[in-house]
Amino acid sequence: MPNPDSPDHEPLRIVRARGADVDELVRVAVSSKGVWGYDASWLARFRETFGLTPSQVEAGSFYCIRREGGIGGWYSVRMRDGIAMLDDLWIAPPSVGRGWGRLLFEHACARALALGAQRLVWEADPNAVPFYRHMGGTVTGEVDGGMGRMIPTMALDLTEELDV
Repeated sequence: MPNPDSPDHEPLRIVRARGADVDELVRVAVSSKGVWGYDASWLARFRETFGLTPSQVEAGSFYCIRREGGIGGWYSVRMRDGIAMLDDLWIAPPSVGRGWGRLLFEHACARALALGAQRLVWEADPNAVPFYRHMGGTVTGEVDGGMGRMIPTMALDLTEELDV
């Protein structure tokens, strides 16, 4: 895996996202989804239904990799009934393959543990399942993902050491 902190790269910083970042966060999510080959009309509908607001970002646990060129990836996690929900994890296409998804996922797991969770659950794009399996996640079922398709649900026991 390439070293994201090599001398020809600026150091990575995972920081809390701000409400003012909402437009860039949505852009990263839509462009990230575009990597999987969804057509322009599907991506336009995805953007319309994304529904992220500055107040949600300010009030929630949203974290991003902030670089000089902008946001390279981000995630959000929240607690529900003692279980951490990974609502988002997106990597900007130019940053795919640099290990940033792994860094953000590990940060999300640490954040979930800090919030008191023993389990992390999420809904995954079917194309992202191999990544999440590599991170230790298991498919637990499927739900209606909207937009005419079913998507896998996944989970990770946070009490076990990550083996990645």
